[in-house]
Amino acid sequence: MRFELYFYNICVIIGSIYYIFRRLIGICVSARRERMIMCSKKLMVACLIFGSSFSLLYGVDNCSRWAIVNLDQISIIIPACETAGATIPEDTGSTGDVPAIDSAVREMYLDVINTARSESQDCGEYGVKPAVAPLRWSDALYKASYRHSNDLARTNTFSHTGSGTATDIAAQALHPGEGSHVGERIEHAGYTNWRAYGENIAAGTVMDEAQEAIDAWLSSPGHCANLMNSNFTEVGMAHVMDSDSHYTHYWTQDFGKR
Repeated sequence: MRFELYFYNICVIIGSIYYIFRRLIGICVSARRERMIMCSKKLMVACLIFGSSFSLLYGVDNCSRWAIVNLDQISIIIPACETAGATIPEDTGSTGDVPAIDSAVREMYLDVINTARSESQDCGEYGVKPAVAPLRWSDALYKASYRHSNDLARTNTFSHTGSGTATDIAAQALHPGEGSHVGERIEHAGYTNWRAYGENIAAGTVMDEAQEAIDAWLSSPGHCANLMNSNFTEVGMAHVMDSDSHYTHYWTQDFGKR
């Protein structure tokens, strides 16, 4: 565990003590006790700020998400980091399970993605996102995207967690029977040394066009925020159709930054 994560754990302990003291033990009567509570509260905020500043100033890798911690009327945003992926083996074998994407389809996917990013978008609770830089195509992220879409379609599931079955390729290599998560899938597909990643999935019985998937993501606040995230620099996107599955059409869009 990294140095700054110890700070987060300490902060969680301090926050828990504060919560129990303030909420469960009873109402604070004396002004002195109130000052003690405020001191604990400020100390927790200071810990969080220090840990966040440390990670940003000294280049902590793999901080792909941000978490908001609310302390009554105080809010602070801290990085929520994934552990480094050095222990996840890259798939260096055959890629026969992933068909090569036609160059025209690849360019069409990039066009609809970057057209959306070239304009400001209203992402609901995440606010209006300004236009951001275009993304580059990543074959490794495409590989991870295709495998996840295929896994969803063949197992008739819909989740960011893989099925854990034979079509969950990363899970089979890492922990058979337990579903893979997106970080494992992109690393196993060859997208290593990442600093950030994200994933959008979509499915629908008539969602057979990339623009329809993009429109669905833009209408969902969280997916819209992913699509408009200025931190991402690369993308891969894949569509798999299975007429025997519940939704027929399955889309996965994996983002990354290295």
